[in-house]
Amino acid sequence: MQEQTKQLEIQKQMQEYSQHDEEIRFKHQLQLNEEKRRMMNDETHHQNE
Repeated sequence: MQEQTKQLEIQKQMQEYSQHDEEIRFKHQLQLNEEKRRMMNDETHHQNE
């Protein structure tokens, strides 16, 4: 019985961890998209001058 409880604990931690991981990846992706967009904007500004 104790072993099962331990397993559940570990599973729960893993889920929380992977969820946290997803959030970090998602934020990172947003950041990259933002940087890309800014670079594109800079380029178009230079072309317009």
